[in-house]
Amino acid sequence: MTRGLPRRTVLAVLAGAVAVVALGWALLAALLERDLANEIAAVRRQNETLTLALEEHTARTLRSVDQVLRFIAFEYLDHPDKIELDEFAAAGLLEDELIRLVAVADARGRIVASSRATAATSIAGRAYFAHHREHGDAGVLLSAPSEGLVADLPSIPVSRRISRPDGSFAGVVVVKLNPEYFAAYYGRLDIGNAGVLQLVGTDGIARVRRAGAVTTIGQDMRQSTLMREQAKQASGSYVSTGRLENVPRYIAYRTLADYGLIVAVGTSQQDALASFGRQRLAYQLGGAASALLVLLGSAAALAAVDRRRRVRYDQLREESRLRATFDEAGVGIAHVDLEGMVLKVNPRLCELLGYPASHLVGRAFTDFKFVEDREGAERERLNLLAARGSRHVEARYRHRNAGILWVSLSVATVCDPEGKPEYFVAMAQDITASKAAQQQVEHQATHDLLTGLPNRALFHDRLGHALRQAKRRGSAAAVMFLDLDRFKQVNDRLGHAAGDALLREVATRLAASLRSGDTAARVGGDEFAVVLSEVAQAEDAAAVARRILEAMAAPMSLGGATHSITVSLGIATYPADGHDLDGLVRSADAAMFEAKRAGRNAYRFYRAAPAAALAAREPA
Repeated sequence: MTRGLPRRTVLAVLAGAVAVVALGWALLAALLERDLANEIAAVRRQNETLTLALEEHTARTLRSVDQVLRFIAFEYLDHPDKIELDEFAAAGLLEDELIRLVAVADARGRIVASSRATAATSIAGRAYFAHHREHGDAGVLLSAPSEGLVADLPSIPVSRRISRPDGSFAGVVVVKLNPEYFAAYYGRLDIGNAGVLQLVGTDGIARVRRAGAVTTIGQDMRQSTLMREQAKQASGSYVSTGRLENVPRYIAYRTLADYGLIVAVGTSQQDALASFGRQRLAYQLGGAASALLVLLGSAAALAAVDRRRRVRYDQLREESRLRATFDEAGVGIAHVDLEGMVLKVNPRLCELLGYPASHLVGRAFTDFKFVEDREGAERERLNLLAARGSRHVEARYRHRNAGILWVSLSVATVCDPEGKPEYFVAMAQDITASKAAQQQVEHQATHDLLTGLPNRALFHDRLGHALRQAKRRGSAAAVMFLDLDRFKQVNDRLGHAAGDALLREVATRLAASLRSGDTAARVGGDEFAVVLSEVAQAEDAAAVARRILEAMAAPMSLGGATHSITVSLGIATYPADGHDLDGLVRSADAAMFEAKRAGRNAYRFYRAAPAAALAAREPA
């Protein structure tokens, strides 16, 4: 009878086998923990990239809406009885897909203008109207979704206070945004079967929320995890318990402080970890097989090789997906190191700047800005590095061939898992065309359309600036009022076309007669005004007045005939003739009428006179 193996040997073999199996399972647990952490980190990076894109899209949309609000408020103040919002819609200033309605309400809340027919006649009961009336100029206000004004369709009110020049309340201009505009944009983004995209107010009310394929508007989220996390810090990520749809998710969010909004992107844990679940099952099966066949080292080696291959495959697939997102993005993207040097660019950024990637990589990102903008950009970089957050600005860059390039630029700090900054991600959207349109609108709002000179509003602004500067320096300033002599006769005899041509010629001659720091403006039909910002003595203003009279005396061609025009000019100086804007304007106006009484084609300095004498004014 053959003896069995010694007890000591059997125990040693068993102990060795147990040790090998235990070591194998410990290694397997460590690999699973590492792979799970990598998978979660990749999902969070993807969510943060989508959140940046949503933040940029939302901010750009609301900036364009605020430009519409500002422009309509200005037009209403300038022409309260003539504003026709349907004309703005016909001119293409109101984007149909985004804006359902624009309305202007006076100081009592009565709707005085609307871009489309509405049964409502007042918004006095709306919370945003009361907010603007009671809080002064608080900027743009984006309220919770509501019904009304637009055939009971849900809409998102965006409003701005209308303030008179003295700061008093003149009413409210409100834009009703179509929530489906945001829902349509969100619908183009792939968030999986149970993902979530959210645009939520800091008041806890969702403006638009898409969970899977379902879009909701106005959902109350004040008790949600998102609002608790946002109260702790403006931007970040967390794991949601999924109370609303009973779907646990990885959530990333960012706050648009200027608009009181939060954008959030969530990927369900089930979708995010589907690949890892398959990988974990394979690991566990491999571990069980290794425990049973520990003596077959080859099988264990093959299982290890197979595990490594699958991990590498998943990593390559993730890298390929991120690379495709980077390369195919519709906006310019650059990775910039903490010193401001370009590490990597996508094709769209090369197209925007007109340079190949080889010319951009390794250069300072600020090298492609205008020289006068570089100092401010460097300060922004240092501030961004210190805050470890994000910045949204409009910036000028130099295109290789086409000159100036305006972009909407978003820059965010990317940190490692320990919170240490690693590099910046810069996203650039070409806004050159919209910037040009904006500048044109701003120019038209502050300049006379016929002559191109500053209008009354800009004249008051320039005069106010000159007076503040003179007060600080203890120096003098002057204002002139000019009125064309017998201009009505030119209109009656030659027609309005000739009258317009004459006004344009007068504007040209007036501007050419002034010094470089002075301002000429058209403030009425045939009335012009001049701001002289640097006046050492009265003779300085008189010298300018004589140049103006001499320039106007030269004959001009109107309607095929030679015609001459003269002007009457009044001068008031600061501080002798007035200590504020209104006082100087009244004094200059009085002096101009003195020049008319003196026989026209002359200038006069203001001199105090009884009110009865000032009332006896002669016609132009």
